[in-house]
Amino acid sequence: MNDETRPSQVPSEIARAWTETAAASLNAAWPFDEHDPATWPASARLLPYLKAAVAAAAQENLITENVLWLNSKAGSYLYHTTGEPDAARPYLEHALDILTTTGHDAYAAIVRRNLADMSAET
Repeated sequence: MNDETRPSQVPSEIARAWTETAAASLNAAWPFDEHDPATWPASARLLPYLKAAVAAAAQENLITENVLWLNSKAGSYLYHTTGEPDAARPYLEHALDILTTTGHDAYAAIVRRNLADMSAET
């Protein structure tokens, strides 16, 4: 939600708190393991909610650990289950932006390498 889509009676602080709560809940519930295809159907059912939470966080300019991991998880899931780097790239790029902003240099290097590998495939 942003000022254009958020109902006027919902203050930004509440919208941001709701988004962070949704992100934390989804992080806790997200079952995806790229090496365990049995986790893929449950992840597919949660994916629309994960995408909605990521979109809400972007609209609220919310930069938190939970938002970081949702972007990373969405990118990983989309890449491994669709095999289409273009579906995963925006999520991984946003995760990289958050990693760079928050100083997580070691994980940022991994995401950069994964993005480079994805670019080499296309």
